Amino acid sequence: MLHPSTGYALFRRTISERNLNYVQLQQGATVAIGAQVTLQVLWPIKPLHKGSDEVRDNGLIVRLVAGNSSMLLLGETALSKYALDGLLSDVDPRYLQANVVQFTGEVGKAFPTELSSVLQKAHPSTIVITPGVLSAAERKKGVASTILPSSQISFDTSSWQILQTAQLGTLEISSSQSGWNINAD
Repeated sequence: MLHPSTGYALFRRTISERNLNYVQLQQGATVAIGAQVTLQVLWPIKPLHKGSDEVRDNGLIVRLVAGNSSMLLLGETALSKYALDGLLSDVDPRYLQANVVQFTGEVGKAFPTELSSVLQKAHPSTIVITPGVLSAAERKKGVASTILPSSQISFDTSSWQILQTAQLGTLEISSSQSGWNINAD
């Protein structure tokens, strides 16, 4: 997608003006972050999907690996049936396994049923749900963040610890020999 939003166009302009190096990531890429941490790009595929919700359907899904611990970062792409179907059919299930899975939810927007299948393959101990971007009306009312009602989470949550940043605030996540440590501010 070429400049799907004004914000993205400004981001690209800043890269150009500051002569910053960047690479376009696609499925299969691995980026080393220091000596012991890697970022595995699981989505999007190439060529990018053309459809009604290209931003979500082509959203970046990565797996952060630090030693024996991993974190699957789905973001808003967790709301894309197309992307979740793609993960389930195109990505080796071993790459979906993660101790922590993060995704974004929006009040009034149900998660696709495919998210439950992705979570089953991931086998996380912890799920972190961040609120979606607030609408202009919500911001005008002074709403700071939105907690998703349990009725909107359409999958069995009994085997996972679920943390909502709208309820807890900022989370600090660090890696140690024993796994991920998650602390709320």
